[in-house]
Amino acid sequence: AVLNLAASSLVLVSLFNSFNVYSATIQVSWIVISIFGLTRLYLMARSLRFTEEEEGFRREMFEAMDRKTAFRLIRGGAWREAAPGEILVKEGARVSALTFLASGTAEVRLDGVLSTQMQAPALVGEMGVLSGLPATATVTVTLSEPARIWQHSADRLEILVADTEIGLQIEGALSRDMRQKLIAGNLRAKQIDEARSA
Repeated sequence: AVLNLAASSLVLVSLFNSFNVYSATIQVSWIVISIFGLTRLYLMARSLRFTEEEEGFRREMFEAMDRKTAFRLIRGGAWREAAPGEILVKEGARVSALTFLASGTAEVRLDGVLSTQMQAPALVGEMGVLSGLPATATVTVTLSEPARIWQHSADRLEILVADTEIGLQIEGALSRDMRQKLIAGNLRAKQIDEARSA
């Protein structure tokens, strides 16, 4: 839109030497269209205002995602306080929502045995949401304190992911988070093995 505006304006200026009403009309039309487009983009950008909490979430988990997609994704979910001991994901059950742990901690249990503890900020249930497979572990808010969480329905998320462009961005963001968790898990396992062998 900026380039169209600049080009049309320059062509219009050049017509002062050899004025042509038809060319001038076309250039003025392009200028009006470009100004309309720029105004629309400006108003859209102004409407995409994140709260402080939402902006922190976007930077933490979806920084590579364009603001419009991040806005649709984040506003599609809801923020709330999760009580101590609340189950966020249950092993063997369908993952009904993508959860973001904004504050607090959560325990991850495999077959009832404590596997690890998740520290905020962290996503919960992204693998189940992406694959549609049952959860591989139970994730529970720790008993010592409540947690601040954001949740987005898996069903509504599927509708967003069905849009190819948005879906690729969401899947990319969730895949990056899963990769980081796998790397962190491997490092912890290596450290435990080294400690045992020392």
